[in-house]
Amino acid sequence: MKLRMIRADQLDRYRKTGTHTLLDIRSPSEFEQYHIPGSRNAPYSEFDEWSKKLDPDRRYLILCERGARSIEICRFLRERGMEALSVAGGIQAYKNARGKRKFDP
Repeated sequence: MKLRMIRADQLDRYRKTGTHTLLDIRSPSEFEQYHIPGSRNAPYSEFDEWSKKLDPDRRYLILCERGARSIEICRFLRERGMEALSVAGGIQAYKNARGKRKFDP
């Protein structure tokens, strides 16, 4: 199954549609320091627990700090038949893109 990714500067467009759930897989302390409004913290370290509770009919955007962990989680979810997109470059790329142009909160 081919991995699908979106650029960080596309994230707000996906969020506005309401068709995807944004899962931030960073640790709770990282999430508390900075997170995107409306995102749900689903720590990478607890993947086995929270992944069982996901709705297989939803679409997911997966976000981590720099993009590596989200790729791994996306592959696993896609192997289970779920639609999951990784945000390339993670929260760092989102912050950088947000600094360069205006994004909705």
